[in-house]
Amino acid sequence: MRRPAPTRHVARRREAGVAAIEFALVLPILLLLFFGLINLSQYIFAVRKVDDAAFLITNLVAQSEKTIPSGFLDDYFVGAELLLAPIDATWVNSNLGIDIYVFNKTTGAVKWSKFYGGSRKCTRPTATDAKIAVLIPVSDVVVTVACMPFNAPAADFPGFQYLRNTTIETRYVQRPRLSDTLSCANPC
Repeated sequence: MRRPAPTRHVARRREAGVAAIEFALVLPILLLLFFGLINLSQYIFAVRKVDDAAFLITNLVAQSEKTIPSGFLDDYFVGAELLLAPIDATWVNSNLGIDIYVFNKTTGAVKWSKFYGGSRKCTRPTATDAKIAVLIPVSDVVVTVACMPFNAPAADFPGFQYLRNTTIETRYVQRPRLSDTLSCANPC
């Protein structure tokens, strides 16, 4: 005896069930991609902002005359804050680290330094770093290190815990352009 062929109604219910199962299998992958792209775009945005801030300050200090007034350095820090917009300024003030170092051309030691917010927050460069060591015999060397903590927007989402408490750090090294030495007017 043959079974009767399923009616259209039964066939539609079977197809709907298959679609629900396919959706349940594909949804986690789509969510992973969605949140991954959000985290990646936020990370790239933050890296570019910190990199631009470090480059801006290094470039401005390198273009200075022999003696830089301390007020100019404070203005450079304000410019870096503005560059980081639209990141919240109060968050930037408490978390951003920008450290300026000028290495002496004869001794290779730090001649003077200035820190955004008054204290060092980033990794301190040394005269043995390759880019610095190459430039020291020629002239003083300006090194700017910028760092900022990064917490991904979806860091609590499964699979993205590696983006929690990540620190973005970048450094730029340049020689002074208008003289061989740079000094900072007191107080620096």
